[in-house]
Amino acid sequence: MQVTTIMTTDPVSVTPDTSLDEALLAMDEFDLRHLPVLDDGKLVGLISDRDLLEATGWLPSRAHASRGPGQAEEMPKLVREVMSDSVHRIGHEDSIAAAAVEFIHHGIGCLPVTKNARLVGMLTEMDVVSACADGQLKGITKTALNDTVGEHMTESPRSIQWDTTLGEAMSICGSNGIRHLPVIEAGQLVGMVSDRDLRRALGAGRHEDMPMNETMTKKPFAVSPDTILADAARAMFEHRFSSLPVVHDAELVGILTVADILDHCLDTSLERGESAEPLKGD
Repeated sequence: MQVTTIMTTDPVSVTPDTSLDEALLAMDEFDLRHLPVLDDGKLVGLISDRDLLEATGWLPSRAHASRGPGQAEEMPKLVREVMSDSVHRIGHEDSIAAAAVEFIHHGIGCLPVTKNARLVGMLTEMDVVSACADGQLKGITKTALNDTVGEHMTESPRSIQWDTTLGEAMSICGSNGIRHLPVIEAGQLVGMVSDRDLRRALGAGRHEDMPMNETMTKKPFAVSPDTILADAARAMFEHRFSSLPVVHDAELVGILTVADILDHCLDTSLERGESAEPLKGD
């Protein structure tokens, strides 16, 4: 099945000369995490919410100006200053399985879909997760996602304590290449924090020594090891979670990520004949 069947058509886009303030507003208004950058209709880059968080702290230019003219002058102002111009993309005739390979191998969250170098849609990892859960990926049947979460989760994931500081949590995410940290107290799950949460807090002026209990999401959505994988996938899609903590009797026992689900769906699909080879020419 081709990516065009599940991609978002006519996606919101920006140009290299769009202001970062406008990009922030677009992401907030349309609840987006990525914006394709077009120049004369051609895809020339991609800007993510992480790019904007690092550049602006998710604050408009007027907020930085209020902190002093020197700081405001040093801040980037245009999309071209922070966008990535090396963009993984996929062709409009490529399969969903080929897209899953791109997501897994490159650790990315979205793929612009192009035809003759022009953008025709955007595909996210969540789109593929939803397609897998609904049986839209060739070879994926209802029984294929009847495995339990416990069979595919990462056991004993890296976690932090409620009194871990913002700075310490950022360091842990960076050094371990992870984007989500369960927060535990006496072995029990009490919260979740993402690198996005941390960057927003720091961008808003929170001190690096602030304890995690002031930033984390308290009482996070969690699943048990016995949860059916299809149900976990639907929960991820509906709530836009890219990971789920796994608990047993309130104790953290694992974590399930979008990549875990994609990896299982891809393996099952390839075993049943779906091609994951991208086509050439886009």
